[in-house]
Amino acid sequence: MVSRMMVAASLLVLCQWAQAGEVLRLQAGDVRPNDVQSMDRFMAAADRQHLANTQLHIVQFKKVIRTEDQQMLKAAGVKVRHYIPDDAYIVEGSLDTIRELSQQAAVQAVVPMMPQWKKSPDLPKASVFTQRHQVVVHVHLGADEQGLAFRSALRGVPGFEILAGEGNAYYVRLGMTQIDDLAKMDEVIWIQPFQEMKLQNLELPEALAATRGDASPMSGNYKDLNGFESGTRIMGFDEAWSRGLTGKDQIVGMADTGLDSGNKSTIFRDFANVPKGYSFGLGAQDWADSMGHGTHVAGSVMGGGVASGGIVRGGAYEAQMIPQGMWSPIIDNLTVPPKLKSLFEPVFADGGRIHTNSWGGGQLPGAYDSFAAQVDTFIWENPDMLILFAAGNNGVDGNKDGRIDNNSMASPGSAKNVLTVGASENLVLNGGIQRKLGDLMGGQPWGTEPLKSDTLSNNADGMAAFSSRGPCRDGRIKPDIVAPGTNVLSNCSHVQNASPLWGNYNADYCWSGGTSMSTPLVAGAAAVLRQYLAQEWNNSAPSGALMKALLMNTADDMFPGQYGTGRGQELPDRAPNSIEGYGRVNIDRATTPRPLKYYYEMYDHKQGIGTSENFTERLTVPEGPLRVTLVYSDAPGAPNAARALVNNLDLEVTSADGTTKSLSSIDNVEQVVLGKVPAGEVTIKVVGKNVPQGRNGKQPFAVVVTR
Repeated sequence: MVSRMMVAASLLVLCQWAQAGEVLRLQAGDVRPNDVQSMDRFMAAADRQHLANTQLHIVQFKKVIRTEDQQMLKAAGVKVRHYIPDDAYIVEGSLDTIRELSQQAAVQAVVPMMPQWKKSPDLPKASVFTQRHQVVVHVHLGADEQGLAFRSALRGVPGFEILAGEGNAYYVRLGMTQIDDLAKMDEVIWIQPFQEMKLQNLELPEALAATRGDASPMSGNYKDLNGFESGTRIMGFDEAWSRGLTGKDQIVGMADTGLDSGNKSTIFRDFANVPKGYSFGLGAQDWADSMGHGTHVAGSVMGGGVASGGIVRGGAYEAQMIPQGMWSPIIDNLTVPPKLKSLFEPVFADGGRIHTNSWGGGQLPGAYDSFAAQVDTFIWENPDMLILFAAGNNGVDGNKDGRIDNNSMASPGSAKNVLTVGASENLVLNGGIQRKLGDLMGGQPWGTEPLKSDTLSNNADGMAAFSSRGPCRDGRIKPDIVAPGTNVLSNCSHVQNASPLWGNYNADYCWSGGTSMSTPLVAGAAAVLRQYLAQEWNNSAPSGALMKALLMNTADDMFPGQYGTGRGQELPDRAPNSIEGYGRVNIDRATTPRPLKYYYEMYDHKQGIGTSENFTERLTVPEGPLRVTLVYSDAPGAPNAARALVNNLDLEVTSADGTTKSLSSIDNVEQVVLGKVPAGEVTIKVVGKNVPQGRNGKQPFAVVVTR
């Protein structure tokens, strides 16, 4: 056993370059590596023998990490696992190499990776009452290639059982007291609670759905529909369709409960553009939708509306879809693989560049967890992929002040690089569920005015009460965008006993609500936008960052919300905010014909910039409003870190009457909005403030400039 004094002394040697005030910002709390007292709170419970032998360390640099620093680490033979703010990496290497690193002039501190720093604060705490309990955890390894060693190390060890996993992500069942043993493994970077992934349609009691309050009975023959029911009209799809923008030649992937019959030869005629599908459900034989949710979602993306004579159809009704069925007939629930890459990779290989997901976990609200990091990793490695996730349906007025509480964002919607979609209200006064919010779910979630007397779909400028609010735990704005998600009419699954969700309109179409419904509408908008970029801007391979920037830059701010100003004001601040994000999608505006000169310019800078570099463009604009949005798909963050942002770019806009800056150190979206600029030259500048983990040392980005 190594004595505490010896370990403390070694830490002092490794930290000899540390400077006062330098911090590692971790989920476990801020740590000052050169401060013995700061380290001592972790050392007190540490296994000294483990710390003396671990090959996993955090290396912190004196200044912003430079290319030379990265080259030095590579030459030394250490493997960089993750970036940790401020100016540090989790690295793996031999003890001799680590000691040599600590002597480098640029290095400020080297400390062992403490097992406590690998444990989510959301993990259950062991006690005399729970020490014999078994738990399931989600384990995040440093790299895919460590999976074999991890499996081998646990094979045959009493109490450990790997339930599922591949690469660097696993579900493991173990005893409460064994979590610390797991955290000591050098392969392990992060351990968090297992989250049950659930569909993001709002579940209301079946009896309530069947007796839809005072709603007028619907005929089922389409004559009583006015065009708002699908949610597309509010978003401006009619205008985009009139210009021939229907999602043609675009491929959208969907991971959900499946799609209708799950067979190309028998699938419902609204889904003629489905070339293939995949089955991920435990015990499922195909991608059939025995539940009903996935078919409704698919209909909102690209349902052709054939059965309704084109009245009820998806936003991108000429796009193709590749469904992935995750519904398990064995457990009657979703079976989401622990390695999310297995969902995205097949669709990407099939040519899909949009992937929509109306599911998530709500148990770790706002957390940048393993799932979020995985999605960010895939987008970082495949930057032309746009992945959408539902924000969740965890919005409640818990403190009874008449406003929905903050901090309920679901993962993986908490990821940086995804487009996270919240739900606004549809405009449907007949059909679906028409009861007051105060009469829903026992009156508990929304029992205070003005929420109590409101209904679900009576004001297109209102938010759905259930829609999860941000911000994320590190302060990032989420959701990114909203779209109609209440009383949305779309396709029913024709599999026997599939759920009609919020109730049938007829045998082919049914109602539903939730961020599950708003997300596919935005996926349809993305497919239409991608077609527009190919046709109008000769850009058939836009980055996901550009797609995000366009949808967010052109969105409608719904301020102040449906209740006006005063008590219970729904949107206290103008967009962007953590309620509506950057606003409600307006696909008409996003696809404005180029000759109308709504867009001054858009830049899809795929090479990017590095630390201390900048991108500068000058434009001549007329007098009037100016809106500039910067979006970049950031390198994946470490779940261990208190801040998810890795690379930090800033935006500056200079007009004849001055310079406006957007300087965010937590978000990978920045925006400058000027109510009126004088006619003349405007300078757009993107500054590489800190790029510690770039692609070839650089961070790609997209900028959109509009009036």
